[in-house]
Amino acid sequence: MQKYLKVKPGKPAKRGISRKQSTNPLLSRWTTPFEIPPFAKIEAKHFKPALETAFREHRDEIAKISANPAKPSFANTFVAL
Repeated sequence: MQKYLKVKPGKPAKRGISRKQSTNPLLSRWTTPFEIPPFAKIEAKHFKPALETAFREHRDEIAKISANPAKPSFANTFVAL
């Protein structure tokens, strides 16, 4: 999978969601080995805010791509997405 994500071992993967310190473990930077989710800290109440954040950030990314004044191309649409 690392081949497709272009992730080098020991480097955190880039994610759409910013991983700032948060009380919600799904929105926090995971400091666990291999950045595995801290399953013991995740509760059902954490999913809705995390999904709302992810969808909002994804909509913002799409809006940024669609606002690009350049002629659509593979690079500025599909790669950007």
